[in-house]
Amino acid sequence: MTKGRLRFSDTIGLMAEAVTGRSYNKMLKQHVYKPMRLKSNSLPRTVNMPRPYLRGYSVVPGQPPEDSTKSINPALAWASGGMVSLLPDVGRFFRGYVRAKMFSKRMKRAQRSWVTGSSSPPGPGANKAGLGLFKYNTKCGTVYGHTGAYPGYRVFAASSANGKGSITYVANAQIVPREGSPEPVASKLIRKSQVQAVCHALG
Repeated sequence: MTKGRLRFSDTIGLMAEAVTGRSYNKMLKQHVYKPMRLKSNSLPRTVNMPRPYLRGYSVVPGQPPEDSTKSINPALAWASGGMVSLLPDVGRFFRGYVRAKMFSKRMKRAQRSWVTGSSSPPGPGANKAGLGLFKYNTKCGTVYGHTGAYPGYRVFAASSANGKGSITYVANAQIVPREGSPEPVASKLIRKSQVQAVCHALG
């Protein structure tokens, strides 16, 4: 690898750090937290969760729920999904991101070259896939965002195209469909309630 450039054959850690020579945390502060005015975000590197935080649970039929935050921490995921945020900041991020506040209109057009595909876990309504963004067509309108899952959590966050309405939806159990298996009833109910959240956000 030459400075600032990568080849497909290069074996590296976090690509952004390898190219820029700067820490991931510093880049987040400069390019994400500051321009988006995000104040309640962290990328923990320790076992203890930063407070306040929403507890997540492992749910097994016939057994009491187990607090996942006592046994697993987002620090394990780090740059691949270990950020901890308060819900208002998640909504603020997606409103700005969908409006393309962080990148050019040209990039926005490329990002929204939709193809058949679904986020994982699936989001509400009919899903289409773009570049780092998904389109969710529902009975109440269309929103743009992403879903995610981690032990103890299932998340859906999205914004209207103009950034005026947003949804930040968290189920504090990782109830997700398994590949090749029918979608669980609880997962279907989560998607149904996400549609209601979209309807509320779009008014």
